[in-house]
Amino acid sequence: LASIAWSAGMLRLSVPSFRAVLIRELKGHVSNMSAREFCFSAHGLARLGARHKRVFEVLQKESMLRITGLGPFQLSMLVWAFATVGHRSDVFLEKCVEKAESV
Repeated sequence: LASIAWSAGMLRLSVPSFRAVLIRELKGHVSNMSAREFCFSAHGLARLGARHKRVFEVLQKESMLRITGLGPFQLSMLVWAFATVGHRSDVFLEKCVEKAESV
């Protein structure tokens, strides 16, 4: 699922029905994804222009739960994805800065 999201994003596959199915499926599986899958999914959705507020709230919540286990590359993917879709969380950004300073 994460690879599909990432690939579709890289191709900028802009089929609304496909994007809707992808969003629905991702919302239900985010907590079971690896860190890599989770970050690639967020990146892919952002490249698709999926500005679906609820899915990015789910991604942000999961980010906060996993932040200590995420590496610099994964954090940068998430920050980029959130910024690209206009999903701002000062708390998340502060946590990212703290994490970056501790590396």
